[in-house]
Amino acid sequence: MDLIRHLRFFVTVAEEGHFGRAAAALDMTQPPLSQGLRKLEQHLGSELVHRTRQGAVLTPAGAELLPRARLLVDDADRFLAEAGRVARARGLLHWGATRALPDRLVTLCVGTLSRHGEATVSTRSASTVELVDAVRSGMCDLAVVEHPA
Repeated sequence: MDLIRHLRFFVTVAEEGHFGRAAAALDMTQPPLSQGLRKLEQHLGSELVHRTRQGAVLTPAGAELLPRARLLVDDADRFLAEAGRVARARGLLHWGATRALPDRLVTLCVGTLSRHGEATVSTRSASTVELVDAVRSGMCDLAVVEHPA
């Protein structure tokens, strides 16, 4: 289980007070968000959120754990940003492309990126949602995604 990812789900649901709005804020659909939060609750052995028709309400355990979850998520974001800064300083460029991008275009992009910045280029292939998350977290410097993202 990706603990930081699942903690991010928890923090966003707590902040938005609603699964639909939290999913939109995370650029994902509601079912995987809900499943991810349930997985986190099972892992912790404690219910964090009461699901109601009006939205999501923190349980006493959720209210107690939320500040620590926010700290961990924020610290992970700072760590990823710093790692990106270090990689860029070393001439390493991380980029991603959706699987729908033809191989010849991926090859052209890598060649152009390598020549433009005299950098070592690291390429990843993933879904639009995964790539947007990677750019936001600092794991990718840029990404070619499918619209709408």
